[in-house]
Amino acid sequence: MLPKFSGGWTPNRVLDNYGRSIFASTFNFLFFAANGVSKVSFFSFYKLFSASVFALFSTGVLAYFLRSLPVDPRNKVFSFVFSLIIAVCIFKLLPWRNQVHFICYQLPAFSTFVLLGMTAGIKDNGASIEKTSCLLLLSYVCSFSLEAFSAAIFIFNAMLLGLHLHKNGWQVPAVMSQVKIGSRSMIVLTNMLFSLLALLITIFFSERARVGVIGAGPSEGFTFGPASKLAPVELALFLIGASAIALWRGRKMPEDAEHRSSVLFCIQTALVVLAVTFLISLKTRVNYLAITEYPWGDLMLVGKIAVLYLFALVVSRVASEHRTVQPILTLLLVVLFSKLQHGSFQEIEKGNAFSRQVEVVYARAMLGDNATVKTGLQLDAIPMQVRPLPTASSPEWFIKGYETVFKKYYGVKSPMFE
Repeated sequence: MLPKFSGGWTPNRVLDNYGRSIFASTFNFLFFAANGVSKVSFFSFYKLFSASVFALFSTGVLAYFLRSLPVDPRNKVFSFVFSLIIAVCIFKLLPWRNQVHFICYQLPAFSTFVLLGMTAGIKDNGASIEKTSCLLLLSYVCSFSLEAFSAAIFIFNAMLLGLHLHKNGWQVPAVMSQVKIGSRSMIVLTNMLFSLLALLITIFFSERARVGVIGAGPSEGFTFGPASKLAPVELALFLIGASAIALWRGRKMPEDAEHRSSVLFCIQTALVVLAVTFLISLKTRVNYLAITEYPWGDLMLVGKIAVLYLFALVVSRVASEHRTVQPILTLLLVVLFSKLQHGSFQEIEKGNAFSRQVEVVYARAMLGDNATVKTGLQLDAIPMQVRPLPTASSPEWFIKGYETVFKKYYGVKSPMFE
């Protein structure tokens, strides 16, 4: 799992290089084993396998949220409704697009959120050797997964290091003397080392770091902010978040320290991700603050998870401390759940109809007809990242990839689609 020092697509994506290989190898083992017993449809089996893996991931995310939130166990109705609303929010936040988006972005984004949370939550007496091992593994995998996540990890831990130095009167020798196995200083410095190495590898060995946006003028990188619909939201989040951190850091509430630390962690994570996305937008002259601009990469996903966690934290806290408002909160959550779920059902129905159309095209291609297949799907209008079939205008590597799929799973040469 060492990074590859070459000038390819991206030299330091651990989950990209190895996660998809594990995913494909597991699918091949199950598919060809089942196919040896009884003839099965590749398309249907792949959908079942992908749905099962993604369901396990989504369930794990939901379990992480619910186990770390202070929900009042005495009100079963509120606990049930609260679990439903968190589940549907996770479903909306982490939609299934394809295995690339899942393995290369969603999985490392959630892992990065867990890493930052575990790092910020280390007690003064340090962590156990088991937790330290888990943190080091997470730190390596997350740092070498995506450049945006590497930058977020570095800045977040640099802020923790700065706060620790401030607490110790900026005495660097005193802080360095505290670096030992399992200590917060050791984990923070390790996170910074891994993320800095990942960023340096990207800068010096990745072609993407030297490729700019064709046709973008020198001033376009500075005009995307005011032109973005999220610019006012961005400014408001920066001001509110910075003010909250400045005010809450100066207050002493020992009895409320854990809740305060969780809230500050969410705000700090969201601010760091927002700043990183802003800097990447300036560098590339692409408005990544617009949610629809880069739907495949989703560079702000770690921050979105932090915002969802903050929402769940505040709601559960209010319900636990003020039992009289639980009926009202339950009613509001039911209304919110109904609206979100209604939209989700519409998206599922639309996606299912599209999937059935694609399955019909696969069935026609399986007949071995090498003529051009008319799909009626307007494939050229679908973004390349989620396009289900190639067309004549697709890149050669994209066409070759589907030729390999049809030859391996269908035993036929794939036709051209339009």
